[in-house]
Amino acid sequence: MKNRLAASVAATLLLAGAAPLFAGELPFNTPATVRAQESAALLHRAAHALEDLSPRVGKISGLWLFPTADADTVFAEYRTSGQTASATDHLVVLTLKGDRIVKMSDLTQASQTSDVLNANAGEIRR
Repeated sequence: MKNRLAASVAATLLLAGAAPLFAGELPFNTPATVRAQESAALLHRAAHALEDLSPRVGKISGLWLFPTADADTVFAEYRTSGQTASATDHLVVLTLKGDRIVKMSDLTQASQTSDVLNANAGEIRR
């Protein structure tokens, strides 16, 4: 009987970890780490802030949030899809202030960064 109760409580806690805390918050996944548990409030705020971006960037799905050593910064991995654009995968670094995103660096834009670096290297050679 005690084992069933413990299993039920553990299952409930695992399922509750991915459930939205705020109305209008995207469902998301997190790694099963102590750091993620310690950063639960930050991760929920990040999901809520990303939901606010959804009308501008398209539908967000498959959201994974990863805490960092910084108390206001998370990594986010997700896919966007819209009515006119094909699905796009993103890996971003989000810095939050309260419930708002104050800095968003999309790491999937590496090709643009590479083009800038290549252009700068060409200028240096001349």
